[in-house]
Amino acid sequence: MIKVSLIMPVYNSEEYLPQAIDSILNQSMKEWELILVDDGSTDRSSEICDEFAAGDERIKVIHQDNQGITKARNTGLCYAKGQYIGFMDNDDVCEATMLEDNYQLALDQGAEVIKFGCVEKRYGGSDALILENRRTFSEFLVLDRDGISSYFCPLKESMIINTVWNGLYSRQFLRTHRIQFCDWIKTGIDDQIFNIDVLIYAKKVVINPRCYYYWMRRYNHSTSCKYMEERIRDHDFFLNKVREGMESFNIDYEGSRFWDQLVISNFVDALLLIADKRNRWSEEEKVRQLKWVESRKIYERFMTGSLAKRLWCSRDKRVVVVVLYIWGFHRGLLLLGSFYKKYRCDQ
Repeated sequence: MIKVSLIMPVYNSEEYLPQAIDSILNQSMKEWELILVDDGSTDRSSEICDEFAAGDERIKVIHQDNQGITKARNTGLCYAKGQYIGFMDNDDVCEATMLEDNYQLALDQGAEVIKFGCVEKRYGGSDALILENRRTFSEFLVLDRDGISSYFCPLKESMIINTVWNGLYSRQFLRTHRIQFCDWIKTGIDDQIFNIDVLIYAKKVVINPRCYYYWMRRYNHSTSCKYMEERIRDHDFFLNKVREGMESFNIDYEGSRFWDQLVISNFVDALLLIADKRNRWSEEEKVRQLKWVESRKIYERFMTGSLAKRLWCSRDKRVVVVVLYIWGFHRGLLLLGSFYKKYRCDQ
């Protein structure tokens, strides 16, 4: 019996791919399958996948034209046969007991989902380590529907439910509720959308605070670190999906500090994306887009609130961006954007 199917989209990762696959081969649990979805790689990644598959029958390779990580993950979901499904990026690594420990916990608790901690390692342009941070939750939890409702906002704030590679999902549960990735999203928020859909339907979720996964955030390689104008479009969809999740648990988002902070964070990021020097729009078009942001319905409550509340909600050092916008200094904001080297990779 295949206990866990691990889905790994692969694209132009010849430098890091062998280490990622080796960390699965070294798992203490042996009843797994690794589904490598080669998404049209143009380097040696395709050959590396085939070489590993030839050496271990538990490794399966699917070659497809380049369609993006979300479609690659959905392809893997179609082929998965394990009792639980996990995900892994092609440049990350994991602890040897990740599958065994968390599969057993999920099985013992009868949970559709188990989420565990990770260690974020952020690398700069020269691949030098610039940040190491543990992303987890403070306690071990077994949550029923009421528990998921009570912990929805704290779990979102902790970011333990923002990604998919730090968890296992019942294959039968995903298929019953037809949960897949939004394949039109290519900007790195697909994980969060997927997990909100999971929480809306889940009856039992386990939170394991131990860290098993090492998230290697390389500025020149990670999808979440790339500049994309499409992020601006996707902000509305993401926020509406979070609101849908809160409403499904009868959480009053209008009175939620978590919601206010989330909206402000996305608002500031949208402004910085427009102002970023990598944005190919003309200065006139950028100014028009900055003015347009204010009219978007998702920011209506924020824009009609007091200046003090807006700044309180932002809770970070980028309040200067909000001040420039509120006071109408759109060209000053563009100037700031010209010096803004890196878009903050993840919400």
